[in-house]
Amino acid sequence: MQRLLAWAVVASLGGVTADALLGHGGHPETWALACLCLWAGFLVSRGPRRFTAWELRNVLWASASLVSFAFLLLDGDLNSWADVFYFCGEDMRYCTSDYRWNVRGWRKAVALWNFMLAGAMGLQRLVIVLGLNGLHPGEDVVTQESFVSIGWRLIPYWLNNWEQQWGAECSSMVFELPHFALELLVVLPCVQILCARLKILAQPHVAAALPPEDAQAEAAGEGPGDERDAPVWTPNILACRWERRRGQRRLLPRLKANLRAMSLTLFVCSLALLNALVMPLLLERSVVLDPRSAAVLAVERELHAVVSAGRYADPPPPNPRRSRPR
Repeated sequence: MQRLLAWAVVASLGGVTADALLGHGGHPETWALACLCLWAGFLVSRGPRRFTAWELRNVLWASASLVSFAFLLLDGDLNSWADVFYFCGEDMRYCTSDYRWNVRGWRKAVALWNFMLAGAMGLQRLVIVLGLNGLHPGEDVVTQESFVSIGWRLIPYWLNNWEQQWGAECSSMVFELPHFALELLVVLPCVQILCARLKILAQPHVAAALPPEDAQAEAAGEGPGDERDAPVWTPNILACRWERRRGQRRLLPRLKANLRAMSLTLFVCSLALLNALVMPLLLERSVVLDPRSAAVLAVERELHAVVSAGRYADPPPPNPRRSRPR
């Protein structure tokens, strides 16, 4: 029942995502609903098990991020992702006169930063529960290191002298946040964990004692009469071990047994492909479709026309070769 509720949450999340893609990047309320669906799906799918310290901190941090993002929506200046590109706002409420972030600008940047990371972290936790069937001992280090790796993303911006003063130009860092948040918090951790579990395919199984019921059946001579139903050693990728199962001699039953692992591999590859090729285009599309971009391009064309007209209106300079007497 918990799995069905979790997949229902995922289906609703898919509808929200489709609305965001078909619309011009969606509305901020849609982003908040998608983030809420992700964390609700994680809480439903994990069941009533006790939270670990890391999971509890993640849930509390995501709740605080959603609350701060809700307060940011009350300002009324965040209507699309293009408002992150035009960070200062129409009335320069988030920047000073020299185009640096003021106190409200820092509050906006921190709220957007935490909210986007909370959404990516919620997707990571949901994929781990539904796709990987939870974490094995020691794998929680991968998720923690992925969260710390976000800080390394700030170093190129700090080393760049043009953006070293934390002015309005640093809004490009927040503008690209959905792209590298999905890469660092969802794609890379899932790839690392899945590759670590796929190592079981390269390790030969070790002959072990049969389960008690199978050992008693063989001792009594009541084994399966059909060789196709005889138990064989097969790899369980999600559990990262070899198991003795019946009916796994043929290819189709073995594929059905590893359907979740193959679905997770397909999902991670598709997400990485979309994040690398489609996500940057969607972010740029939100800016191109914004009315302010059309106004900026119109002003640029007028300035270009004025400069070109002035260039052609000036008389050409005299050629010293032609004016030299022969």
